[in-house]
Amino acid sequence: MQNPFTLNFGKEPLTIINRQTAKNQIVEDFTAPIINNQVYIISGVRGSGKTVLLTEISKQLAQQSKWLTVELNSTRDLMTALLSKLYDLPAIAPLLIEANIDLSFFWNWSPFKNSSTNC
Repeated sequence: MQNPFTLNFGKEPLTIINRQTAKNQIVEDFTAPIINNQVYIISGVRGSGKTVLLTEISKQLAQQSKWLTVELNSTRDLMTALLSKLYDLPAIAPLLIEANIDLSFFWNWSPFKNSSTNC
């Protein structure tokens, strides 16, 4: 049986990006005094290193005192998972509790609720 994670582009990709260069550029952009890029889209075929790249970026940013990294799984409710992870962090939990922020809105909110459609 062939390894399902073997790269198979079907044809040669138009661009091959060096992961180390990409990681350094993203970390540099996110940690610059003036942030020009706040969002990156990382895409590729299965097994091309997307998760490895994101893990490397997360680890490098986590080493800096101004950054907090949280690993989330997209198969779970992201808001619940994020709050759970934040409450697990000793430096963050007291701030959340002290702020007394009511986030219940997010548990009941859906972009599709109460939306009107024009037919």
